[in-house]
Amino acid sequence: MTVSILGPLRFGASAVLGAVLAASLAASACGGGRGDRDAPRTASHPSDAKPNVLLIVVDTLRADHVGAYGFRGDITPSVDALARRGVRFERYTTVVPTTLASFTSMLTGKHPHTHGVFRNGVRWPGGMEGIQAVFGRGGYETAAFIAGYCLSSEFGVSSGFERFDEKLTVAFDADPNNRLVRPAGEVTASFVSWLGGRQGDGRPFFAMVHYFDPHAPYQPPPPYDSMFDPAYRGGVTGSMGDIDLGRRALARSGGVLDDDTRHLAALYAGEVRYVDDEIGKLLAAVERAGIAKDTLVVFTADHGETLHEHDDFFNHGPSVYDTEIRIPLIVAGPGVEEAGRAVARPACNIDLAPTLLEYAGLTIPEGIEGHSFLAEIRRKDPGGASAERSLFAEATKPQAVERGQRWPNRLKARCILRGPWKVIHTPWRGDRWELYDLASDPVEQRNLWGGSALPRATVDGMAEALTWWSKTEPGGRPPEGPQDEEILKRLRALGYVD
Repeated sequence: MTVSILGPLRFGASAVLGAVLAASLAASACGGGRGDRDAPRTASHPSDAKPNVLLIVVDTLRADHVGAYGFRGDITPSVDALARRGVRFERYTTVVPTTLASFTSMLTGKHPHTHGVFRNGVRWPGGMEGIQAVFGRGGYETAAFIAGYCLSSEFGVSSGFERFDEKLTVAFDADPNNRLVRPAGEVTASFVSWLGGRQGDGRPFFAMVHYFDPHAPYQPPPPYDSMFDPAYRGGVTGSMGDIDLGRRALARSGGVLDDDTRHLAALYAGEVRYVDDEIGKLLAAVERAGIAKDTLVVFTADHGETLHEHDDFFNHGPSVYDTEIRIPLIVAGPGVEEAGRAVARPACNIDLAPTLLEYAGLTIPEGIEGHSFLAEIRRKDPGGASAERSLFAEATKPQAVERGQRWPNRLKARCILRGPWKVIHTPWRGDRWELYDLASDPVEQRNLWGGSALPRATVDGMAEALTWWSKTEPGGRPPEGPQDEEILKRLRALGYVD
């Protein structure tokens, strides 16, 4: 039996029909415009006391490398324990697979083509606010603990945070002063120190903790460096040079792993396990402080990482396959109903901002494009019609195709997801179109474009909806990319400059 996911109407039948369908998609899309968003929204927390909100974001963590999402192996015991006392969102995606752009969407509740931060190295536009500012005005202490240069204060993410801890300690190149990241253990220690020092502060807190480690280079400390490939005897250490050689090897083999590239994937898994152990220490500190029962814990990622599954090996940013855009989301704490539950409703990271504000009883600003999923957390709504939402995402690489484009991501890969179906369009790669049935092919290996059982009208409808969405852009020219040579040097060391 075939299932029409956009109904019997076909896009492009007439200008009027196109306008009606565009409006309908906008209302249902992740990032669409509901009428109730014209006025500020508030909601009350079930108790009189304001809850703490602890947002833990792991950089470059794909959902399928979390035990609660099906990874075979003891990779995330701390996060899995969190999932057992909370809820897990099965179909959760980022709208953009690059750190700064993703965090900006997560904190503002808007797509990149609305907020203008289209990739790393682009500063926040003047006057733009994230939910940290709303929490601050609402009586919360706000703090962020940052582990990577892409989120440093020079790009504007610090705006609205009362405390912004960005002490980076590890250099990536020959310049020992070019410190770009810090390891998970140092991030945990900074948070625990801050938590211990705020005793007596009667305010609730909104704290964002960022762990960078699964990002390249893949160099976890012992014993994590051998944990997932103990028999390896080769010379690969997970350096940027090793990763570059691994990409070339996979390009030659068509994605078939050898001992060295398999070890690179194992080192990535080791980084994930290292971060998980640090998250366990962080959550233990929350318990010791006696505030666990008053703290909502949100665990997620900014984006994933393609390993060997697609042509962009050991990378993120050039594509919108699920390896790069499907990320974990686990929520646990007061008000979360039915521990251990999985939520089937699709959602994306611009939904997080309105959800957290609604949970805390704070006003949701005008212009937020995400949809709150608080009802699903509280088990008041199993999803209903929201299961038919359209989700969109756009890539951020390569930079070479930005030239001459009013919206720099215009020619890069983008996708639409609706139900189990996903359409990808990559203009810069020969105007390539792809169609996947994620229910039967979750790793997107069988391109059904031009030959699927899905009705042609439905396929065309998804494609035209994606084209319509892709034409949206900021009202003015988006902020310029980085021109400062020092910024370019640091982004190049992290692999973000072509």
